[in-house]
Amino acid sequence: MLEAASGSEALDSWRQHEKNIDLLLTGLKLPGGITGFELGQELQSEKTELKTIFTGGYPIEGDPSNAILKEGVNFLPKPYYPPRLAQMARDALYRK
Repeated sequence: MLEAASGSEALDSWRQHEKNIDLLLTGLKLPGGITGFELGQELQSEKTELKTIFTGGYPIEGDPSNAILKEGVNFLPKPYYPPRLAQMARDALYRK
């Protein structure tokens, strides 16, 4: 597992470990000048098979830019229980 404190740090980590990363878990709001949504789009443009789970403490309804976020599929609202995160990660990794 790799951790990053900001979007720019996540990009740096990606550059070093891209081949070993199969799942991105990111908040929608990140420090460092890039949103989690932008981070996910950029990394998936480089590795289309990358699975992504977004998390956030705010509702996603009503924001058309987040239309691709589906609760329980690739969006996990905060607060969440670790078993729910583990289940979503398993589902994401094994989904075709």
